[in-house]
Amino acid sequence: MLNNCIKIFKRQPDMEKFVLDTYVPADGDYIVMKYQDEKFIEKLHIKVKQDKKTRTLNLSPLEKYKISQLDYYSKLVEMNKPIDPKKVIHSNNYLSFWIKKDNLTSGKLTKDIIDRYYEVLENPYTKYTKKHDQELYESVEKELGPVNRERLALVKTWVKENIFNLPYEIEGKDYLKIFFEFEDIDIKAEGKRYFIPNLFNKNDFNTKVNGEIYGLPNNNMQMNSKKPYLEYKNRVTKVPLLQTSEHVLEQKLFFDYLQNCASGGLYNIYFIKEMEEQDDYQIRPLTNKELPKIKSGYGYYLRVYKEKNEACIQEMDQLTNYCSKLEKPINVRNITEVGTELLKSPVYGQIKDLKELSGRINDVMFSNFLTNNYFTEPGNITGIEPKLKRNLVLSRTAFFNWFYKDDSSSVKAIWDKISLNIIKCSMELGYIIKANHQFNMRLAVLAYFKGGKTNMADVMIQVRSNLRDKINAKEYQSIENDEEYYYAVGQLSSYLLSKNKSKKREHSLINGFLNAKTDNILKQKLTVLFKRYNYDIDANSKRFNNLYSMILSYQVGTPVKQDYLIAGYISGNLIYEKNKEEQ
Repeated sequence: MLNNCIKIFKRQPDMEKFVLDTYVPADGDYIVMKYQDEKFIEKLHIKVKQDKKTRTLNLSPLEKYKISQLDYYSKLVEMNKPIDPKKVIHSNNYLSFWIKKDNLTSGKLTKDIIDRYYEVLENPYTKYTKKHDQELYESVEKELGPVNRERLALVKTWVKENIFNLPYEIEGKDYLKIFFEFEDIDIKAEGKRYFIPNLFNKNDFNTKVNGEIYGLPNNNMQMNSKKPYLEYKNRVTKVPLLQTSEHVLEQKLFFDYLQNCASGGLYNIYFIKEMEEQDDYQIRPLTNKELPKIKSGYGYYLRVYKEKNEACIQEMDQLTNYCSKLEKPINVRNITEVGTELLKSPVYGQIKDLKELSGRINDVMFSNFLTNNYFTEPGNITGIEPKLKRNLVLSRTAFFNWFYKDDSSSVKAIWDKISLNIIKCSMELGYIIKANHQFNMRLAVLAYFKGGKTNMADVMIQVRSNLRDKINAKEYQSIENDEEYYYAVGQLSSYLLSKNKSKKREHSLINGFLNAKTDNILKQKLTVLFKRYNYDIDANSKRFNNLYSMILSYQVGTPVKQDYLIAGYISGNLIYEKNKEEQ
């Protein structure tokens, strides 16, 4: 699957431009010195800074591309493969000079270190002393020619004379990066002079086949004493994979691209082809809050994150028929008639695509903790109520598969239980308005999954209307069905608990009703509450008397229907409702 993604990436018109367009230079001072008239002249000085919230750089598109190009070809493959053995200088060729700013004042950067850095660059064979290392360097030197020692000497002299007395205020712990431009020297070529000998995981594994060098890729592969299980014990060459330097270089570009995406907050990468289109696969890197707009497509999905200085693939899957549109709209209605004046984002109305559904479920059901915590370690998810956190951790993979891969099967299996748990959690904490919104969302998604012409929301609207008529009737009327009964129990329990005069009313008192297994227990608990609060109930309250008498006289034929009980509890109480005459 990964190889298929790499093949799609290789078919891009210009892989390197693809990488540079997404490249994110590290924060720091970037200085470009141009050699002309037999001296170096400052051509550019930019302080690069990325906004950590928006992931944007303070650079114009032209500046970004220029800096990215210089930066990309001058970086180390990894810190364990430096030019400077002391790891104080972090660049890879003589046309660039990178250091951490605090090394200028801490004493770590010395003239001896600078001399050693340029000695290695002037004569790479002092670094590549082993046979396999030398073979790789010889192959790249055959292509590029030897190092231009005259140009190198000019750069070295400038650095030694100026690096400790730059005409700038260099402060902070980010980077100082200096680049040197010559009209006849290409920084890309000098970067390649470093990359080729350092591409492979370990050159000791390299082997020659028909005059071409094969080795173990460095990306997405490790071979060391801690991972002996990766070796093939039953063959002479024990490494699991051998590839040419050309192929490994292409793979490096691919993983560099993934790293760029992760650095820019583009964690979700789609390699996708729309069924109705003749074009090749498209590569679409997106943030957590974005989803691809596709009528019907297939391909591959990668979830990446940045770990130290490399990209790690966290999730990988094949997409067989991804569609950003829902099979049918999800219509969220205000069944419980809760007020919406305090809403900051839309809750009600039709939801037609996965992106909108993802946003609403994240907001309404998970208080905006879901989208950014699909892969967060549970111990690192903070600021969230423990019970909500438990339900988030239990269900987040299912939601992730639905929103990002268009696979709703897992959510369909757990939505009933998870959404009910979340509503109960809100009720216990006293967030009754939030519980109303969550309940209405619950019913809408249940209707989406179950289908049918009649759904629970329609039944509840009718139940509430019927119950309103009955408790306002002049003559006694009876409850007609179990749904109406449990809704009535919710209404009565809410009314009785509203008589609690404590400074801090605990909505967790409703738990006794929610956890009741039989109707007898429900009636017993209503009786206890009535005895506790009847001193504050008007004996002539027609609505209360009608409601209570209907409940006591009804015999249930089904197990407790929690949905109707909860709906009755959280909805506006009909006993307190003002009719037209009272208004």
